[in-house]
Amino acid sequence: MAHHDTFNTSGLRQSPALPANVMPSAAAFLDAAITFPPESPFLPLVTILKEYSSRGENRVLRSLLGERLRREYPGLYAKAGAFSFSQYLSMAEGRGYVIVGGTETPGKEYASLPGR
Repeated sequence: MAHHDTFNTSGLRQSPALPANVMPSAAAFLDAAITFPPESPFLPLVTILKEYSSRGENRVLRSLLGERLRREYPGLYAKAGAFSFSQYLSMAEGRGYVIVGGTETPGKEYASLPGR
């Protein structure tokens, strides 16, 4: 199991000058020229969704996404103040970072970036 002290920020510029409580809009995530605080607990989620989107996969099954986040970023949910992946994803959706869908069909729940 890989442990990361820092989050993969491929394709996103970081700005250590921003306070930890500053959260950019969803549009900021979609524009690689916008800075993003490196300590944000939602950066790994958005980075992974951007990776899938770059391969033409705009909807990622929640089960795959949750497993990957647990494996690659242990302790991430707690860092965000969440007790579970569902709560973490709900928090990200509430901030406008992701869109959650497919909830009407068990096993088909997905997350995607806004506007994708």
